[in-house]
Amino acid sequence: LIDNLGRYAGLPSPLAYAPTFQWSQLGVLILTLTGFTLIKIRQNLARDERRKRLQEAHASVQKFSDEGESAMNRSDARSFILASASEVRAAVSSVCGLSAEAWTAEEFVSQLQAKGHIDEALRDRTCSFLKESEDALFRSDSNLRDFQYSEWKSRSSSISASWLKIAASTKKGGPV
Repeated sequence: LIDNLGRYAGLPSPLAYAPTFQWSQLGVLILTLTGFTLIKIRQNLARDERRKRLQEAHASVQKFSDEGESAMNRSDARSFILASASEVRAAVSSVCGLSAEAWTAEEFVSQLQAKGHIDEALRDRTCSFLKESEDALFRSDSNLRDFQYSEWKSRSSSISASWLKIAASTKKGGPV
């Protein structure tokens, strides 16, 4: 009947021999190998504690910086000072390997006295900033109506950036 109509009917090739099936198998193989490679790279990066600590420090510094910006927009000086001091403490934590978020200025000095290879100027700047923030927050006679947000923001950003730079430049072995 087919010969009478003038059409040719060939037998379809099995699916395993079709070129599209072969290319799709090759694509799946490439995607699988790429996926396994990326998973292995990610596992190796997760093992690197220094990188993890730096990422957490950057995230917490950014969180406190955003809180400070929000408080500055609301003209809430106390919340701003608290967020700025927390930003600096989070950056210090990235270098020390200890949680410095609740340190007072005196605790800061005593904890970092043992770490002799930290720049004294940075240590003194940080200590004076934390002491000024504590004075502004906890003194009953502190007047925050004419508070200079931009000055405090630039100081806290500068200090925290310096600490994060130290944390990024330390050896792979661990905290300073």
